[in-house]
Amino acid sequence: MDKKEALKIMLPSFQIPNINRDNVVRAITKTIFLLFNDKINRVKSKEWTNEDELNLNKLIHEHLLWKLSENLNKAKGKYEGNIYWSVEAIKSYVKYSGIFNRLGVPDALSHEHITPRKKFTDYLILKYKKQVLEEDLYEDLKNKGFAVVVTNSEHHSLDDNYLDFNDVWKRYYKSNSKIKIFYNDYIPKSILTELKRINMLVNKIDNLKFEKTTKKIVNSKFEKTTNNINNTTIRSKKYQRDQRVKLLVDSNPKQIGSKSYKRFNIYYNKITIGEFLDKGGLTIDLKWDTEHNFIKII
Repeated sequence: MDKKEALKIMLPSFQIPNINRDNVVRAITKTIFLLFNDKINRVKSKEWTNEDELNLNKLIHEHLLWKLSENLNKAKGKYEGNIYWSVEAIKSYVKYSGIFNRLGVPDALSHEHITPRKKFTDYLILKYKKQVLEEDLYEDLKNKGFAVVVTNSEHHSLDDNYLDFNDVWKRYYKSNSKIKIFYNDYIPKSILTELKRINMLVNKIDNLKFEKTTKKIVNSKFEKTTNNINNTTIRSKKYQRDQRVKLLVDSNPKQIGSKSYKRFNIYYNKITIGEFLDKGGLTIDLKWDTEHNFIKII
């Protein structure tokens, strides 16, 4: 590769197509809320048994908290679509050209719960033993129930003795100060602020920088994002009508029923840019879908 050419390396997807994360958290919150309310009422009437307690613990620990943090897009697994990746995990992804999660390999990937599920389950059951407010429970699940993609060696370096439910990142920065979280646009602002405060947020690796617009690592300058896009200029400068589209996804990633969903269905492998535009496609579609690694212009 020409040294003057920007080195472009694919990053994992930080989003799950057609999945609203907050809706998932809300649904699981509602389920646990109803379970806790049922327990409180049955304890009062002395109908709650030890077996009920074990079943409640198992349901939350093994199913609901797992669903809260895993990627619900089964085709991609529990890594692609995760918001939080450590810098070393990103390096691993680049090194192996994708997901590599073999046990025993230090730099292979590991899906790590920010608060270990068993301890988080015990925390929730104890906290809401006598009273449960749905909104309080929602805040707990949203802020303490997510997962981080790290390497095996980083995972094994974490010490649960540092676990603090008032500071979920403490277990990370106290156990291993070298663990840093790689920036992406999907991390909530409140958590971005906290990661910056504790010096755990990174937006470049070595001499490579993360270009937010294209979700790629590049060694060139950050390209400024423009909100007002002149479609005519883009068409004449960036795309030629005889260029072709290569699909990089197996299914339509847009919101079902939306206009962009219908336009995405126009694509097929090797369709020309001219054919796509003539059938109702837009240049802004080409730009967006290329930047989000849904298609490639060849």
